[in-house]
Amino acid sequence: MIRKFINFLKESKAELQRVTWPTKEAIIGGTAAVLLLSLILVIYMWVIDLTLSRLFSMLLSRG
Repeated sequence: MIRKFINFLKESKAELQRVTWPTKEAIIGGTAAVLLLSLILVIYMWVIDLTLSRLFSMLLSRG
């Protein structure tokens, strides 16, 4: 059981050495893209919510 665990740790270390890690610039660029897209989606959903709220308010006030 202990040998399997030690073997697992050795294989994990070898695998981690083969990983191509992203650069700092790539991480910053990806984070900026996610934040920008999130902001665009928030604004879009806010406009849709505002529009539908006013539309339903107008429809209900007439009835």
